[in-house]
Amino acid sequence: MLADAAAHEVGDIYLSAKVSDIESMWAGEAEKNIAGLFDLLKVLGEKHNVVLLIDELEGLAASRGGMHMMTWERKMTSEFLTALNDYYPNCLILGATNDAVNVDAAVIRSGRFNEVMEVSPPGTEGRAEIITKWVKYFTNRAEVPVFNGIDVSELVAVSDGLTGADLKVAIEGVIADAVDDGIDNGEETQPVDTKMLVKAFASLKRKNDLRQRSYI
Repeated sequence: MLADAAAHEVGDIYLSAKVSDIESMWAGEAEKNIAGLFDLLKVLGEKHNVVLLIDELEGLAASRGGMHMMTWERKMTSEFLTALNDYYPNCLILGATNDAVNVDAAVIRSGRFNEVMEVSPPGTEGRAEIITKWVKYFTNRAEVPVFNGIDVSELVAVSDGLTGADLKVAIEGVIADAVDDGIDNGEETQPVDTKMLVKAFASLKRKNDLRQRSYI
């Protein structure tokens, strides 16, 4: 969401890429994909303000000090670091990771990613604003009622530790499930209520907890 905000403020064009977009089963293709992405960035930057988000940075720029790193992974990281050395006018390049320990130290060398920012999950007021924003957003987009009696304060109380992106994904997921259930049962879509969102937030928190433990 931080990248979305930056793109809204300074960018005419917003690009997003992650390692799954770049990897290939063919030798040398990942390096070509990286070169192609940054060539595109340079061309776009000639006429536009561009924001590029590299998501899952630990996958594209994994630490090369690891004993188990494959040769193709080292080549991909080296190509990425080489691309970052170039100059991209009118372009803002952002990297995001939830596993900073495994990002190659050379990535944050001066001239590449010059600034490092830790983005903590939103607090009580921030979660209230985010939840309210997405409830209004999906309500305004729908032709039929999407929500029924949403208690934002209850949702805030059970969503501690979730990021803005987590909240959006959970709300979208509950709406999608409600639509699918209506289609499967041949009925009108039932509005989403607070109880459904509480359950979705709890499920996402459990998944995040398991993911964090896997890094330890």
